[in-house]
Amino acid sequence: MNMLSGLDFFARDLLYSRRRPTNSAIKIIGIDERTIKTLGPFGTWDRSIYAQLIGILNADKDNRPAVIAFDVLFTGMMGGPGDEDLMQAALQYDNVVSASHLVISEQASFSQGQWSVEESLSAVELPYWLTDDDESVGFSNAVLQPDGLVRWAMIRYPHQGKEFRSLAYQTYLRYYASLGQAHPSPDRLKDAFLIDYAGDTGDFEGISLDLVLGGRIDPIVFKDCVALIGAYTTGLQDNFFTGTNRKAPLYGVEIHANILQNLMEGRQVIPASPLPLACFTALVAMLFYLLSLRKKFLLTTLVALGIIGGYLLAAKMLFIRGWAMPLVYLPLFILLVYAYQYLKLYFAERMHRTRLSSAFRKYVAPQVVDQMARDQQFEPQLGGELRNVAVLFIDIRGFTPLSESLSPQDVVCILNEYFALVTQVIFDHGGTLDKFIGDAVMAVFNAPVDLEDYEYQAVCTALDIVAGAADLEQKLLRMYQKEVGFGIGVNCGE
Repeated sequence: MNMLSGLDFFARDLLYSRRRPTNSAIKIIGIDERTIKTLGPFGTWDRSIYAQLIGILNADKDNRPAVIAFDVLFTGMMGGPGDEDLMQAALQYDNVVSASHLVISEQASFSQGQWSVEESLSAVELPYWLTDDDESVGFSNAVLQPDGLVRWAMIRYPHQGKEFRSLAYQTYLRYYASLGQAHPSPDRLKDAFLIDYAGDTGDFEGISLDLVLGGRIDPIVFKDCVALIGAYTTGLQDNFFTGTNRKAPLYGVEIHANILQNLMEGRQVIPASPLPLACFTALVAMLFYLLSLRKKFLLTTLVALGIIGGYLLAAKMLFIRGWAMPLVYLPLFILLVYAYQYLKLYFAERMHRTRLSSAFRKYVAPQVVDQMARDQQFEPQLGGELRNVAVLFIDIRGFTPLSESLSPQDVVCILNEYFALVTQVIFDHGGTLDKFIGDAVMAVFNAPVDLEDYEYQAVCTALDIVAGAADLEQKLLRMYQKEVGFGIGVNCGE
């Protein structure tokens, strides 16, 4: 168990849910609300009722059930004549299997600096007419996992050289012995396996015990079948949630029916060996990590989806063949590697954009900065770069005497109008604003990024400034009664 076990259990429950027809040879005689209403509270029943049931089912020896299995504990005598009746009926017929209960105790021990909890069999609660475990009895213990769900079936419990068998396993062996057939043993007979639930609540053929006792059901319907008798109402508190159905619990007798069907199908689902799986997971995750270093986002995404989908499909196919694989570890590692590389690439691009934006936002148009940021190969050359460019110079003619005749606030206003016009036109044509020199402006075209027809763009910039300057000159003349002119020059070369 680890912190991911709960998530893995949940994923297995979703993938390994495989509904299929229930075995018609398994029938449930339910101790249901109808029966309790007729016979009274369950705990007050005289055991002659069970003896009567055994007699009814075995009345015709040619049409009797192969096995009558009780998922009911008869661990102590009630003190009435029914005790003797049940004992005689159970011993008279060779097709009766009764339930026992293994009392498992936990004991903490400290060894080599570590605490551990060991389970041991402390007692076996048998039907009162038996003094030792035999082939007519099987334990009915349910195997609950830490989340309270029943996923596993324990069919054999070895203890001190003796093998205790479960109710379902003992019923399975008795069934084929009664029919005189060889039972379909699984390829790998294990003491415990993952239950491949075929039936959900109410899926197995169920008949009320009251109807059988009342003679309203012909016993022939149980011919050569397994008749499982057990609680079939929530009031008897013998119901459990399973991994394949977390909303509606299954009664204990239905869980035994599912285990029995697994055994009849010769099917035991067991966990795959952890060491080869761990090596395979590590190898695939490492190869995917190496692939992700190529920084091809689309390819990495497709490979990640392919690995996860392929692994889940393989897990499903192996489950059908009897192997249960953990489902979350490899997909989780792939997603972690993918997320790490994606976030790494994302933040690297953000830093790249931020660095370029800080360096060039004041000098080139925003769209040029965005273009530079999208180009992952572009990096500023701190030592300079030799290339062909067009250089544009603009200044205000007669600026010195003009500034001497105006107030500082008016000079700043004129410069702001002038710089706003010039900067906007330069940016519109893809130029780079190199510097302000007093009232002069210097701009470069074809640097720091390539600009198609940069000479033409530089000349167009000059013409647009001239056109815009005419309106600005008229505006300044009206405001300050001063004539302002602009000088523009363009030069090309290295």
